[in-house]
Amino acid sequence: MKYEITHYQVIQYAGGRKYPISAVINLYGKADAHVGKFKFYRKRDQLPDKDSKASSGFVTCHLGSEQFIEIVDILRNEKPVYLLYSDEHSLGTIATDAESVGEEEITDMGFDIDL
Repeated sequence: MKYEITHYQVIQYAGGRKYPISAVINLYGKADAHVGKFKFYRKRDQLPDKDSKASSGFVTCHLGSEQFIEIVDILRNEKPVYLLYSDEHSLGTIATDAESVGEEEITDMGFDIDL
């Protein structure tokens, strides 16, 4: 299963250390379809053993909170971005298309620098 992610929503939880989730990123595809979410856990030992896919195709991925910045960075800076799910491994994945080696994401900032 593969969804192209067109937009996302970040929810960051404050306080409440007894609540195991520190953040959620909701993922949306074509026609604003809510196709999945990433749940970030405060402690790695609270992570479920497997990701899941509902009968509707909705994917829930479980990650440690230390991966939050990396996932947000991918969502902000890459295009296209995909949410994939392996039934065989009960594993969700975030992925991009292949890029050329050395491809730069930074656009011209308007600075003239003479070296």
